[in-house]
Amino acid sequence: GTSPSSNNEATVSELRIESVTLKGFGSFREETVYPLQNRGVVLLRGTNKDFGSDSNGVGKSTLAMASLWALAGSTDPRPAQDGKVTDVVNDFSKVAEVTLSGCVNSKPFLVKRTKSISSKGSSLTFVYDGVDLTRQSSKDTQQIIDTHFSTGSQMLMRTIFHGQHSIGGLLESSDAKL
Repeated sequence: GTSPSSNNEATVSELRIESVTLKGFGSFREETVYPLQNRGVVLLRGTNKDFGSDSNGVGKSTLAMASLWALAGSTDPRPAQDGKVTDVVNDFSKVAEVTLSGCVNSKPFLVKRTKSISSKGSSLTFVYDGVDLTRQSSKDTQQIIDTHFSTGSQMLMRTIFHGQHSIGGLLESSDAKL
């Protein structure tokens, strides 16, 4: 995408996600690494061994939403009306952790977001081009991420994931609505 810079030029941002690692996040209790490097568009499907061909509950949406949560702090692409954060910690875990690695404008990045079941147990780490840009608060670190990605977290939430129930709205929207 593009975003205006201070000198009225456009800054082009290319985001490539190379891997997502989940542990204690949603239905993923054990550490799971999902490689995405050179994968292009990724379509997820699954089979629930307990329910035959039914694919409900196998973690497709959880896997897709993990990247969104790491980058923006939300698992819901719609803006939160009540400001509450959806619980992401696995029922049998004390901490949810998602690590996302990739490149922005050909420079490597790593984002690691954690959330504990305790009230003060969350963190956000951001390493960009080998430099740790993590700030004291997650809010301040999120602002740094948004700056380096040339977008806000709300924009990321609206563009990184389209589930089966929202894709129709995307395809049927007018230019003005988009």
